[in-house]
Amino acid sequence: MKSSKLVILLVALSFVGSTVLAGSAAAQEMKKETDWEFLAEIYLWGASLDGKTVSGSKIEADFGDIVDNLNMGFMGLVGARKGKWSVWTDMIYLDVEGKGEVTPGLNLDAELSGWVVTPAVGYNLVESENARLDILGGARYLYLDLNLDLGPLGAERSSTVWDAIVGLKGTYNLAEKWYLAGYLDVGGGGSDLTWQAFGGVGYKFSKVDLILAYRYLSYNFDDQEVLDDLTLQGPFVGFKFVW
Repeated sequence: MKSSKLVILLVALSFVGSTVLAGSAAAQEMKKETDWEFLAEIYLWGASLDGKTVSGSKIEADFGDIVDNLNMGFMGLVGARKGKWSVWTDMIYLDVEGKGEVTPGLNLDAELSGWVVTPAVGYNLVESENARLDILGGARYLYLDLNLDLGPLGAERSSTVWDAIVGLKGTYNLAEKWYLAGYLDVGGGGSDLTWQAFGGVGYKFSKVDLILAYRYLSYNFDDQEVLDDLTLQGPFVGFKFVW
């Protein structure tokens, strides 16, 4: 009789325990869905520049040239996620100056500065143990300022372009700490066409992720005052912090 009561008690306790654990897991999942998650990323994009001015002149500069003539630069991303929704903004600023002799006794001093800012909102379409895929929509802002000083002559031109963009971004886990990361967007408005692609691999340390990738950004303009087209492409290394 005592044995039967003990069995009944153990079954009841295990039922209560499993119910409590299930409730705790559900609470943790709900907490996960309702809590904000923040991220910040600093990166170096070793991009070469290729473009054409409205007058038809070719512009080419590899990453070494840009670094040698760099006055100031900043590259980074900030964002937040809650449940299926995410918001983020990617920012690039460069100020590059170059000098050269056009003809004997006539020197050219050129300075190009600009911003590329991409704010976007994402919504999660797929999330599993190994993969996550978000659809996104937003805008891309481009500001360019070109200052030419040619001896007694000089000229300054600036251009501002806003484009609407749509795209996809996602990750796929390869192992416990390794994952693939990809991004693609396309849009237009102020330009005829702009698109951007990013692909690489990430490694998770205890408090930061290291990301190695290749990034490509392209513009085709129409009736802009500075450039007819612009392409930036090159290797990418970044450090992502999540809290």
